Amino acid sequence: MKSPHQITYTESVPDRSISWLGGTQTLETPAIPGGLAEIWRACGAFEWVTFAYLAWVNVVLLAFHRNVAHAAMYIVVHVWLCLGIICLSWAAAHSKNPVLRFARSWYPLPLYIGFFQELRGLVHMIFPAWFDRWLIQFDYGFAGVNPCVWLARFSSPAMNEFMQFAYMTYFLYLVILPAILYASKDRLAYWT
Repeated sequence: MKSPHQITYTESVPDRSISWLGGTQTLETPAIPGGLAEIWRACGAFEWVTFAYLAWVNVVLLAFHRNVAHAAMYIVVHVWLCLGIICLSWAAAHSKNPVLRFARSWYPLPLYIGFFQELRGLVHMIFPAWFDRWLIQFDYGFAGVNPCVWLARFSSPAMNEFMQFAYMTYFLYLVILPAILYASKDRLAYWT
């Protein structure tokens, strides 16, 4: 069912406007009450992916709460994170404040680093044991040799330093490339 309400990005949410060759892009909003429609428009794809991830983690936490220490705390923190993201997205969409818009654009980076750190407490949520033994057996069965033993013959101090440098620069790219796109005001490239 299509809603009769259409918003033009360039008119109502200036930060989300994208210039297209064919004119302005319009977004059809679902038939929802006014306040929720504003929240719907303020949240972008990144917010909806985050909400889906947190909903999934919370459903699994509810199902397997006995295997996780402080499961209720995780759920409460996730709900507060969702509310904070909604508030930030809505405020940034309705404000000309550059600090607020900057926070709205850059909060995903530390948030997902936090989600990664959170996994150490959730890793045994469904299965309370490690799978290392089976993974090592799979590697050996697949390759006919332990991969770490086979790769050791290519090891040297220079190679180890190069690989460590390459690995560490990956984390720099997560900040440098978006910063370049953000500074050039290429929002489409920044968000994709």
